[in-house]
Amino acid sequence: LMEIYIPILRADLAIEEKYTLKKEAPMNIPITAIYGIEDDEAPKSVMAPWKRYTTDSFELIGLQGGHFFINTARSAFLSCLSRITDFFQ
Repeated sequence: LMEIYIPILRADLAIEEKYTLKKEAPMNIPITAIYGIEDDEAPKSVMAPWKRYTTDSFELIGLQGGHFFINTARSAFLSCLSRITDFFQ
């Protein structure tokens, strides 16, 4: 498992170290940010600022669970995705 995950983690860390945010105008598209309400890595305070990247609607949804809430709150997460994708059809 280490042989599989170590290169993935190294690549993630390399991206984080090299990435520079470009100041650009917000997009005119709706954004929905979904987070786990017990997540210490990406809590509501980290997710809420995504609002600045849109001039359209912004929705912030907190689901039960931590950083991997998509596994522990799978049904709720899939319901959110279904509702969001229905909007675009």
